[in-house]
Amino acid sequence: MQQDELPLDELDQAESETDEDSEEATRLGGKLPEKRSATVQRIVRDAAVPRNVKALYGGECQACGLRLEGPDGKTYSEGAHIQPLGEPHRGPDVEPNVLCLCPNCHVRLDIGAIVIDDDWSIIVRAGALGGNVHPKLTMHRKHKVHVNYVRYHRKHWQGD
Repeated sequence: MQQDELPLDELDQAESETDEDSEEATRLGGKLPEKRSATVQRIVRDAAVPRNVKALYGGECQACGLRLEGPDGKTYSEGAHIQPLGEPHRGPDVEPNVLCLCPNCHVRLDIGAIVIDDDWSIIVRAGALGGNVHPKLTMHRKHKVHVNYVRYHRKHWQGD
């Protein structure tokens, strides 16, 4: 028996429990999703970077001004990398490369629906129903966004 194998009696018990769970889910009108183990390689981000940027803006989106607040009073916003971290972009995980955005504006930035000009003007390249953006990115005096990241993002999506 290999190290990760179950003895036959434990295996039978585990299969029986899985069958019972499946039967219960079917009875309730659903089906339990299958589980699989996987090995994943991912970029390890510095949690302090987005946390610091989001704190500067009090969770308010720099692009549209939306401030999402949960029932517990905590705000929800996302730290969006202007020059993405992964391949082929290889952007750095630093505060000058991160914006505080609402989930919708984060997606808009990631898909190139909005890009930022050198004067912090927001260029809308594709519309979003019900969601307007500011003419310019809101900038806190302590948040030093580096224009090279903005230029990289804009060139990637506009080719200029």
